Amino acid sequence: MDMAFWQQNSSNISRVLDQRRLLNHEIELLKLGIVSLNDTINRLGDKFDLSDMKVEMNPARAQGNSMRVSLSYKGVLRDGIDALSTIQSDYPFLPAQKVRILPRQKGSLATFDILLNYRYLVVDTH
Repeated sequence: MDMAFWQQNSSNISRVLDQRRLLNHEIELLKLGIVSLNDTINRLGDKFDLSDMKVEMNPARAQGNSMRVSLSYKGVLRDGIDALSTIQSDYPFLPAQKVRILPRQKGSLATFDILLNYRYLVVDTH
């Protein structure tokens, strides 16, 4: 019975394990993860034409395998929301904990203040 169960459900089990792996950013060192994360966020800023991008992280305050990331930017409302949606869909290891959007005043851009939880896993590649 056990063998039949494994054979019938092996693809589902593999899929669940793959999804679980995506919940943490596998990195060699936290510093490298921070560099990668900064690069990823800045590329999203360029892609969605966002301005005043600020990314704040404090590795000294990382707890366990997670670290708070404060992200703020300005942009057209639709582009700013699309950037946030991309982070949530493409980077499951970076869930949003708090989102504040200040709609634009006449003639200005919307302001986004986002608190993210960067979940990482330091792995030995040797």
